[in-house]
Order: sequence, then structure tokens, then C-alpha cells
Amino acid sequence: MGIMGLDARIEIWTPDNPKASLEKRLEGVLRNLDNLRETQRTHADQIGKLEKNHESLKKNQEKELAKIEEQVNSELETLHTNDILISLIGLVWLTFGITMSTLSNEIFNLFR
Repeated sequence: MGIMGLDARIEIWTPDNPKASLEKRLEGVLRNLDNLRETQRTHADQIGKLEKNHESLKKNQEKELAKIEEQVNSELETLHTNDILISLIGLVWLTFGITMSTLSNEIFNLFR
């Protein structure tokens, strides 16, 4: 059974030997300090890359959101104005019908 997705890291650390000479112990401490600095530099670089990726993803999401919002507004506008000609014809017929229903006596007297 294989395990995938593991991340292996090796830590190099010089142990302190109290019986060693002071110079050897100091060399070990300096090596450990260099290793810590290198690790810290690597972490700072990785954090910088993550920040850049995060900012670019954030900008891309804002662009996509603006594009989707524009598309939705366009579709809503099309939905509300799609059959404007039919609506105008209906309005004309409705106006004509209301006019004819209120002026029926006048029209009758006109033709009589």
C-alpha cells in the first residue's frame, strides 16, 4: 500500500558536545546559526511567492466577478427589453380600446 503526497524534510543540526573544545562547540553553534538563517531565508522566499500568488489570484477573481456581474446585467437587460415591440403594440391596442369604450356615445352621435 503506497502513501502519496508526503513531504520529506531533512534537518541538519550539529549537536553540542560539552566535552569538545570551546572552538569546536562554537563552530557547531555557528553552523547551526547558518542553517537557521538559510531556512529562514527559504521560508521568507516561499512566503513572498505565496503573497504574489495570492494577490494575482485575488485580482483574477475580481476580474471574473466583474465579468460575471456584467454578463448577468446584460442578460437581465435583455430579459426586460426582449419583447418591447410586442409590448408597444399591446399598449397601442389598449389605448385604442380604452378610447373606443369611453367615446362610444360620441362616435354613435357622429355617424347618426
